[in-house]
Amino acid sequence: HVEQNGWNFPIHIASDSTFYYMNNFEDKLSLHKCDYFGKNEELIYEFKKDRINFEFCEANNRLYYEDGERLYALDVNKKSPELVKSDFKYTYNEYKLNQDIFKQVWSKFGSGFYDPDMHGVDWQKAKKMYGEYTQYAYSPNQLKAIVNEMIGDVNASHTGFYPRSDSQVENRRRAYGGFVLDTQNFPPRGLQFKKIYQNSKLNQPFGIKAGDILLEVDGHKVGKGVALYPLFMGKVGEKIDLKILSDGVEKNVSIKGLSSSENYSMYYDDWVKERQQKVDQLSNGKFGYVHIRAMNNNSYEKFVQDVFAENYDKEALIIDVRNNPGGNIH
Repeated sequence: HVEQNGWNFPIHIASDSTFYYMNNFEDKLSLHKCDYFGKNEELIYEFKKDRINFEFCEANNRLYYEDGERLYALDVNKKSPELVKSDFKYTYNEYKLNQDIFKQVWSKFGSGFYDPDMHGVDWQKAKKMYGEYTQYAYSPNQLKAIVNEMIGDVNASHTGFYPRSDSQVENRRRAYGGFVLDTQNFPPRGLQFKKIYQNSKLNQPFGIKAGDILLEVDGHKVGKGVALYPLFMGKVGEKIDLKILSDGVEKNVSIKGLSSSENYSMYYDDWVKERQQKVDQLSNGKFGYVHIRAMNNNSYEKFVQDVFAENYDKEALIIDVRNNPGGNIH
């Protein structure tokens, strides 16, 4: 039914005597119900927008509609909407995707380059040579390095490949575990832990130490020739199950996937402690060591504590500012 300043649109017949309809009047959208003759009209809900996508579900008497990027469910009996919470995860073959992107970039760059001779570079040969490496390209950044090496052979200015960064996609963030693996020397199976950070859960309470062997990550065996990064992608804040060989005994432990900054903080704490111990050892306890992490309030307060509480009795103090990114403390 169309009126001069709006329209009515029936969306659901609840019974012979009740049906629901949408009303748009003077750019205001609302849900109503009435009887067969249009009598006993009742306002159910007035929407914030004059246009929405909606669908009525007869099974639960709810009107589902979109508001921005969110989905709501309006119970016509309670007359109040509720946010429909959802969490979707999807997986795809990252290697295959990056191989396809490589082919597209190769074709587009070759067909669009001003010199058909490609500055003397055999473009078909370049595709074959650099394309071999794409089977190892799990992330956009790895693909970027391969493509830019290929483009670099052409030796032309203002050229490059700029894909979307891994950090722009939440499920592409790599998780860390508070440890470092030895990727140069390989045991018969698994990968050896090179270092376990002191604040890592692997250290306490699980008692895992350097020299122990990582056998599996979430049920996937690891070792020489096995791509490790994919097993930690998209798992920041998630539970990660590890199988570890420690002192001849296989242990199943679970840790939370750490963000890059959380993992770096563990590395940093160990790095500072190792230098404190070295200075103490070489000076026979006479010298103190303080590292200033950054020029911000937290680092300043830590510096004051280190100087006046931890090193007040030292004959000399080494102040280390390496890797300090700066800040606004004056």
